Amino acid sequence: MFDLNIMVLPATEEATKAPVFFLTGGPGEAATDAGAMFLGEDWSLVRRERDIVLVDQRGTGRSNRLDCPVTEPNAALRALNVFEMPDGFIHRCLEQLAGSADVRHYTTPVAMDDLDEVRAALGYDRIVLYGASYGTRAAFVYMRRHPQSVESVVLRAIAPVNMRAVLPAARHAQNAFEGLVRRCRAEAECAARHGDLEAGLDEVLARLEREPAAIETLHPFTGEAVTIVLTRDIFAGALAWFMAAPQGQDLVAPVIAAARTGDYAPFLGAALPIAVGATANWSLGMALTVICNEDMRFVDPREIEVATAGSFMGGQRVRNGLEACSTWPDAGIGLDYLEPVRSDLPVLMISGEYDPIDGLDLALDAERYLTDVRHIIIPGGTHQPQFPGCTMRAVQDFLGAPGEGVDACQP
Repeated sequence: MFDLNIMVLPATEEATKAPVFFLTGGPGEAATDAGAMFLGEDWSLVRRERDIVLVDQRGTGRSNRLDCPVTEPNAALRALNVFEMPDGFIHRCLEQLAGSADVRHYTTPVAMDDLDEVRAALGYDRIVLYGASYGTRAAFVYMRRHPQSVESVVLRAIAPVNMRAVLPAARHAQNAFEGLVRRCRAEAECAARHGDLEAGLDEVLARLEREPAAIETLHPFTGEAVTIVLTRDIFAGALAWFMAAPQGQDLVAPVIAAARTGDYAPFLGAALPIAVGATANWSLGMALTVICNEDMRFVDPREIEVATAGSFMGGQRVRNGLEACSTWPDAGIGLDYLEPVRSDLPVLMISGEYDPIDGLDLALDAERYLTDVRHIIIPGGTHQPQFPGCTMRAVQDFLGAPGEGVDACQP
């Protein structure tokens, strides 16, 4: 037995409306780590009449975290960008966790039953679900299992239950990159400074495929000297993470241009802190339970070539995921899990046009099964930030009147 870590941010005036339950991304992140976000100006209007509730999902944060850290910088780069685990890692991780958890019981459906128990224990009748990235999948699962407990739903960067994460990643990253290339070509300064980005990326990836680069650099947090072995797949995978936020998008062209000359310092300056930071804060045991049981179990190796054809990422990440998951315990999730979630609950969806992580196609497909939905697509938008431009106002409008239109982002 273990306790769930719960944070309640009380309404700043009187809590006369349903609370907002935040479901964070990952999988493997801790919801309570985002508590400060709700103390800012953006959420002040919502918080006047609504409590905000953050629950560290079982296996994350301080809810019996399933911690199998990957700390060595090269291993971190491979784990995050290529889904390649160190030799013997899966066995060691399971052995380490055996005394404190049966990892089969850390899937999203079990966690959403936890969440409903939290709702009842706190005395709430119905709640608002706000999910981001993987948190949108959690929200879909809660909607399916506990629809009577939901007032309305806000979804940002949609990752539906039938996503089969990792398999569509190459297509989503390719779409984001092609959008970036088009924007660069349309801007005379970008085109003049960085040249043909597609040709440049092809050249860099081909060179690294022939011979990975050994690069001396400094650990981003300790300052210790480290030697990084940069491969084709690490470079490609990291570009997808760069494109997940506007500031990262701005790095892609100069990083490719520098790498084309053999200078990988700009790349590592961005990629290494992301990888080392993410794997340090990531509950990898919980993440593997979710990804292996809810995604990779349903991927047929014969699909990989078609799903990744024509992409700069290729299919190695998917193959590595299948290998990593081949010995992870089976939680017994059936094929019916992949059935799209159908609902008549009021839902606000917010998607980025060029999201390289949770591609727009996933959101458009999930939308077809929701009868009371408003969908804002951010032109040129990506995975982050949570609510750019008019979208926070749209969330405020929606939560003020979930059954009505959302005017804030109308042209």
